[in-house]
Amino acid sequence: MLHESADTGLAKDIEGQSEKALLPRLQDIQRRLGAEYAAALAPDGRTLAHTNVSEVGQPPAPDRALSGLGSWQGRPVLLVSAPFRRSNEDFLESIAGDESDLAGRLVVGLPLTRVAAVRKDVLRRNMTASAAINIFTILIIVGLLKGLLLPVNALLSAAKRVGSGERGVTVAVERNDELGELCYGFNTMVRDLDKTTLSRNSLDAILSNLQDILL
Repeated sequence: MLHESADTGLAKDIEGQSEKALLPRLQDIQRRLGAEYAAALAPDGRTLAHTNVSEVGQPPAPDRALSGLGSWQGRPVLLVSAPFRRSNEDFLESIAGDESDLAGRLVVGLPLTRVAAVRKDVLRRNMTASAAINIFTILIIVGLLKGLLLPVNALLSAAKRVGSGERGVTVAVERNDELGELCYGFNTMVRDLDKTTLSRNSLDAILSNLQDILL
């Protein structure tokens, strides 16, 4: 975050240890991040430049922390620091370098109220994304269930109609899976049943005619 906020000339200014050149850059970083302060430190921890100019030149305190929780003018802050290497503006190489190549550090004190607000915003975004994913998943499940239940309900309705004596009942075969095969088998069964019923009716009619003739 700090390397993204700092422009490419900051590493050279830290290496040059020029307070006059560093101060405008630190003030810009402080403004963009909404920080309590921003400071540039020498490799030995001495303050090269600080948005509070009274801190310039101060030696490092024995218990001075460069990251984690701290305080500034009685207010709690979150300390974030980033190393800068000599003649090196690449972020990954700056992280990977050793202490002998250290030109200095950028330290920023972020107010905990801002950190809490960012955390709350991140949580809100995560909850919104989770809710959207859950709703999307539910819609997919409902759509799949609907697709499964429609042919099942059609089969049940057709079976009841056949059971009540209705002829020529069929169901639409709109699937290529097991349900589609079931619908196709049902239609075949109904056609065979209709043929059997017609044949039986024809035989009954013939027998009736014969009885009429014989009588």
